[in-house]
Amino acid sequence: MPERDLTRWLPIGRDLTRSLNLSSYLIAWLTKLGRTFHPSLSLYTTALYYPIICYLLSLLLIWLTVKRWFGITAAQLTTLLLAVHPSMLGRSAAGFADRDALCLLLALGGGYSYLRARTSSSSKQGWIWMGISALSMSLLALSWEGVGIFTSIIALVELIRFIIRGYSRRDLLT
Repeated sequence: MPERDLTRWLPIGRDLTRSLNLSSYLIAWLTKLGRTFHPSLSLYTTALYYPIICYLLSLLLIWLTVKRWFGITAAQLTTLLLAVHPSMLGRSAAGFADRDALCLLLALGGGYSYLRARTSSSSKQGWIWMGISALSMSLLALSWEGVGIFTSIIALVELIRFIIRGYSRRDLLT
């Protein structure tokens, strides 16, 4: 990527050396991967459709989360409402190759895997889910400066949990 994007933040352009560019690199990597199956795939086509794929995966994570803790009816209703919510449609539509859909996917992935780690039956599963959560949050940190919002929520939940009932040996192992 160039050091400055002269099409943004006119007249001096945006300094890309200080920005978090995982979403831009992801689009480029997806294009390279897609060209192994479809050699004429363009960067434009990948950038056009990647927000839709990320948003559909986000809806799947929402459905899995709500289904696990509240049942299938609540999951279907929640997913339907989120799928047609006006504030989400604009950011996840085809042609809007911004990082919002990717950030939503990574944040939900981190939250879902954290909840799975906390409710897992074995410490091995807990460690695996916690590792997935950490990976997801790390990738989110490479995509968006506001990752502290999500990590502080997890830290606050753990602090409240510790204050209310403390940690058992099992809690410390997972």
